[in-house]
Amino acid sequence: MTSLFDQTLAHVLEMEGLYANVPGDSGGETWRGVSRASNPSWEGWRIVDAVKAQGFIKAAAVNRSLEGSAELNRLVADVYREKYWAPLAKWLEGRVLAKVFDTGVNMGVGTAVRLLQQALNHAPIGAALALDGALGPKTQAAAKAAPEDRVLENYRQAQSSRYLSLAEKPSQRKFLAGWLRRAAWLPPKESA
Repeated sequence: MTSLFDQTLAHVLEMEGLYANVPGDSGGETWRGVSRASNPSWEGWRIVDAVKAQGFIKAAAVNRSLEGSAELNRLVADVYREKYWAPLAKWLEGRVLAKVFDTGVNMGVGTAVRLLQQALNHAPIGAALALDGALGPKTQAAAKAAPEDRVLENYRQAQSSRYLSLAEKPSQRKFLAGWLRRAAWLPPKESA
């Protein structure tokens, strides 16, 4: 049986793709969504940089060279498990954990938690949490007490609104369709 982490990681990797360094992308250079800006000392950059040093600088060439790298895939899973999943899994569970994790990879854990707090504050839940991005006992209790489907629907709405706000910048509009696909995603019920 595949774990919830593995199922959610498969979705994240599908959304993130392989190597990217798109002009105007605030995430900058990424491999499978691991941003060099946010993770400059990640071991995987050593492997990516070695391929680029061989003259493979275009994304398609980097992807062909690295797509099947077992070591790089392991390093991606490790950084996501340690830096994103584990801190969230101390406080959240099930489909809510999976959704917040996916968003945390894309927007940062603090923003993902603020979106959760916003979702929990929205009607009909009305938790009255501070939107501080700090995941602790109050946010955990509110998430556990609320109906999961309602939390996820409120979360999708908050996430979509955040993406629409980001896309007001002309340089970010090209990412909107992918962002909204990500916001629309819900972890399957059987994965929880």
